[in-house]
Amino acid sequence: MSWYNRFHHAKQKIQIGGWIMIYFILSAILLYNVVLSQIISPLYGKFIQNEKNSVGPILKSIQSRPEFNKLYLIYKNKYGVKIEYEVFSEKKKDELFVSDLEKILEQNLQSRDVNYNLSQVLKKTGGDGVRYLIHAKQIDPEIN
Repeated sequence: MSWYNRFHHAKQKIQIGGWIMIYFILSAILLYNVVLSQIISPLYGKFIQNEKNSVGPILKSIQSRPEFNKLYLIYKNKYGVKIEYEVFSEKKKDELFVSDLEKILEQNLQSRDVNYNLSQVLKKTGGDGVRYLIHAKQIDPEIN
């Protein structure tokens, strides 16, 4: 067998292997898309159908996205103040909690628990609670 025949035979095997690899990759991508399409939240379908009970949780979950303001105004006009309460209730509750903790902290600056809780709530809401955490650690070094 000449070197040309061996080369041609090897080239055919590589081409067949390439087609098998392409088929495998495309099948994997298709399977991945099918699986992901089944994972979509059931709330999304209800949201698309304008079901009132699903609008609040969906809007709450997309608050950080750019399209939030547009959708929020649409659904606030459609469903009224109840949507505002649903979407922002947790945020308002956290702001009230921070306010209460700060008032308590004014009375007792050396409260480890108040400093720590204030740092955690501010961290959750996107505020800067690092100074409260540092102060809590100064009071009780065993805080992680």
